[in-house]
Amino acid sequence: MKQYLLWGLVFLTYGSNPLETSKPSTRSILCIDTKSHLSKDYQLLNDFGAIEMQYQVSEEDFQTFFWKGVSASIDFYHTHQGNRRIVQNIIKQDLLQHSDLRHRLKKPRLCETNLEHASEALNQFSGNWYGQWAGDNVNHLWLPVTLTDTLVNNQLRLLGFQSCYTGDGLGWNYIVENNEETVVLGYVYHFEEGILTAENPHYAYCNTEHQLTWVSNDNIYYEFTHSDPSTPNEKQYVITGASYTESKKELKSLSGFQAVYSSKKKTTPVFQHLVLDPLKQAKNSFASTLVRKLKKMLSF
Repeated sequence: MKQYLLWGLVFLTYGSNPLETSKPSTRSILCIDTKSHLSKDYQLLNDFGAIEMQYQVSEEDFQTFFWKGVSASIDFYHTHQGNRRIVQNIIKQDLLQHSDLRHRLKKPRLCETNLEHASEALNQFSGNWYGQWAGDNVNHLWLPVTLTDTLVNNQLRLLGFQSCYTGDGLGWNYIVENNEETVVLGYVYHFEEGILTAENPHYAYCNTEHQLTWVSNDNIYYEFTHSDPSTPNEKQYVITGASYTESKKELKSLSGFQAVYSSKKKTTPVFQHLVLDPLKQAKNSFASTLVRKLKKMLSF
């Protein structure tokens, strides 16, 4: 009952959002006061996840975290944006053709990002999601995208944002105009026993069909939603990715993973650990075995 009441409040809160009634196609969108809308988001997320009680995050803290996330995520984007081609190659080579995936991936095709495309891509993730992440149960809430037009500094303008509760913290997705380039950013705060333990800036490349490729400082996440005709009242949120390390300005993939969340609170596929490039791993294993045997033979 609490969930239905909450979503009724969400509907009333966002009923006047122009995104819900028409596609944003121009910059002449009705400006929404960011501070007042963040206040509404805080109340909704606090009602859902008790962030004030769990994490000791007041509404003032919430606003501070929001603006810190804008600044830190654009800084992260500026330092990592040159890795676009390498990120796409990791997806194509290590994830796209992986034979063990429970949920097959769509081929990523990068496209230019604008406000309309970014808003629609992010809005597909709005709602309540259930599943597992590395053995932990997931109960996430992503609110609808809020459109705004707020000047952050001379080079940066905030065009929209999306607030979320992640089960172990809170965060935002941002749509910004950065020197006339539209960029999708994100920032998440993680807590443990009421103490802030981690902060994670990231940015996204938009693909056709509203797929998103998120890049953090140690992971790549390839995300999209999926509807199964056999379960018409359910949507699935698919996250497939790879951890990576950076060496000599090159990104080298390590382990892989896939999580599938459901819009319905029921059993979903378990979090899946993936072995990346099994052929390469087999070759390396064979080479290592051969070297060991040669050393053993030469030792006689």
